[in-house]
Amino acid sequence: MGIERQGHRGHLGRLWRLGARRRRGAVNLTTNGGGANRHSDDDRKSVTAQQSKLSDDATQLTKQYQSQFTALNTLMATMNNNSAYLTALFGGSKSAGALATNK
Repeated sequence: MGIERQGHRGHLGRLWRLGARRRRGAVNLTTNGGGANRHSDDDRKSVTAQQSKLSDDATQLTKQYQSQFTALNTLMATMNNNSAYLTALFGGSKSAGALATNK
């Protein structure tokens, strides 16, 4: 399931759960008398794959947010220009406007 389908809340929840699993794994490494050598190569590969996926997801999410911010910024600039034009045309804040009948 892609990021665009699940939305930012689902994605952030998945990131949080993955982080919690990693913290538990780190605690187990240090508190159970074991070291990294007690874990199999499959465990290490799994953690490495999860880390890679998390990094890729974070990069994709960052690009998505940057794209959305750019679109919002463009929209806000357009709305600001439209507002200034309409105020000049019809009047508004301390201005009668070009088309005002009560000049």
